[in-house]
Amino acid sequence: MFRFLHRGFLILALACLLIAPGGEKKEIAAGPPPDVPVRVAKATVQTMPVQIIAIGNVEAFASVSIKPLVSGELETIRFEEG
Repeated sequence: MFRFLHRGFLILALACLLIAPGGEKKEIAAGPPPDVPVRVAKATVQTMPVQIIAIGNVEAFASVSIKPLVSGELETIRFEEG
């Protein structure tokens, strides 16, 4: 049984060696890349709208929680969002 497996392995190994490409690979010299078309336009000064109308969600980068250093209630918080 082992002799049969040994022969089969040898035959498979020889077949792989014969099928595998031999020799060195020839490298084809690559020329320079093709030219890329470029468009040119004159710069102009104009106003840009600041408002963007879109549907989506807004999430704050950071949040702050205000805690008093003394015990008691806060009567007012003098902070405006924005």
